[in-house]
Amino acid sequence: LSACSGLELGQVIRQHGATAHTPIIYLYANAEEGLHLEAINSGDDTFISQSTKPEQLIKSIIARAKQASSHSQLDQQLQCSLDRSESYHFAMDQHNIVSITDLVGRITDVNDRFCAISGYSREELMGQNHRLIKSRHHDKALYEGMWQTISAGKVWHGEICNLTKSGQEYWVNSTIVPFLDRKGEPWQYISVR
Repeated sequence: LSACSGLELGQVIRQHGATAHTPIIYLYANAEEGLHLEAINSGDDTFISQSTKPEQLIKSIIARAKQASSHSQLDQQLQCSLDRSESYHFAMDQHNIVSITDLVGRITDVNDRFCAISGYSREELMGQNHRLIKSRHHDKALYEGMWQTISAGKVWHGEICNLTKSGQEYWVNSTIVPFLDRKGEPWQYISVR
């Protein structure tokens, strides 16, 4: 068994999922003051001088424990939100035809229902425009109005007639939602039918 430094032990602790967020408090001698700056990059750790008075050491440990507890609660909330989001996504995929496009309308993702209803494989749809399934039922003004609405960052609702790969018409109630960046500008669109 070989000896390791406190910093090396901290790195080992950070490598394991169950202990990755365990608060670590390092005590350092004044002569090692430069080492704690290097170690700050290894994680969310606290560094206290060995010459710290016991009362101050206890206060620091309690404060760090409270902070770690707060982080743990936040991690649990984030995981709960992620789980809920995945459940919503699964439910939506079971009922709806879903596609995602980039800013110019190229398909970047589709769900299995889209493929089943349209008759196209995912590979045939990726990178294509929705014109691939466009019927001749609607005039140009409908599509221009749709693009004007979503490119302005607003949600569009409407009923559209599409064509399957074999040429059969099918009607869908469609909602197109722009995904907005921090400036409020669209960066992609999701269509749910």
